Amino acid sequence: MVDDGSGNGISIPSMLIGMKDGQTIKDFLEDDEGKHNNPSVALMASFDISHPDDRVEWDFWYTSSNKKALEFLKSYHEYNQKLGDKTLFTPHYFFWSCEQCDRQTKREDCFGDGKYCSLDQENHGISGQDIMYENLRQKCLFDRLTKENKVDNWWEYIGKVHAHCYDGITKECSKQVHDKLDMDFEKTQDCVDASFSKNDHTTSLNYILEDEVTYMKKYGPNFFPAAVINNVTYRGSLTPSNFFEAVCQGFKNKPGQCSTKSTHLTIIEGINTSTLVVIILVLVLVNVGIIVLYKKYAKKEMDQKIEMHINSAVSQYFAIQDKSSDSRVVTPYVD
Repeated sequence: MVDDGSGNGISIPSMLIGMKDGQTIKDFLEDDEGKHNNPSVALMASFDISHPDDRVEWDFWYTSSNKKALEFLKSYHEYNQKLGDKTLFTPHYFFWSCEQCDRQTKREDCFGDGKYCSLDQENHGISGQDIMYENLRQKCLFDRLTKENKVDNWWEYIGKVHAHCYDGITKECSKQVHDKLDMDFEKTQDCVDASFSKNDHTTSLNYILEDEVTYMKKYGPNFFPAAVINNVTYRGSLTPSNFFEAVCQGFKNKPGQCSTKSTHLTIIEGINTSTLVVIILVLVLVNVGIIVLYKKYAKKEMDQKIEMHINSAVSQYFAIQDKSSDSRVVTPYVD
């Protein structure tokens, strides 16, 4: 029984348990002595996450060309805001080594002479270098905005760049989003350029990516996109609501934001409360309008039918009157 690492590879609820536990359940269900009427068993599983203190540290491993990852980050923004400084989030970026690759592959898809490589696996028409450049831009932007206490602007950038550039984020498109959000693109680009050991990026080492390699060896998961909560890889459906519950499990003492009443967040699959209220009001108004128009139409149609019946009755009445008058006419007798 193997999944894809995230829990999505199994299409039915499945779990492995020990033989002793399994035999206990079987004995109960067989109930040879009839001690139980219609015996049934309900099983509940929980996956514990370490909770050493009252702050949760979580990392998100992804690459900037992955649609699923960008959509998750965009949707999770409001959840992250809800917990505020009670959590410490850090983005990390996947890549792999291909030092044995051919020269063209290294030139288009790698840095460091094949030490850091990426591929456009979803056919966006961009190179592996384009993907890693955007990864570096996002990392530089995150580090700078964190120091400036403006990390919320990073989340805004992720949402905007995904909406504007989709999943194929080029340098030009990233600059357009920087400009839209009044962010200094030159600072971001200077950080990216400074992270290389020499001007020829295809063959030079990169200090940011070297740090990612070191960190990945210690705490990185073996699949992506993936999240790590308190150094434990999160395994489950990568949806904002499910992940929020997992993050809340990481607190030694859960904050009020994680309570049953509070966790009914203002997000339903990416739709916030105000948007939902507007949608409901529009639907109500549309339905009221349809009902009013239908009543007017029905009344008009009824009036036309009544008028038609009245006219028909009147016509029949006059026809009968004319017939009666003709029957009383006296024809003169001629001898």
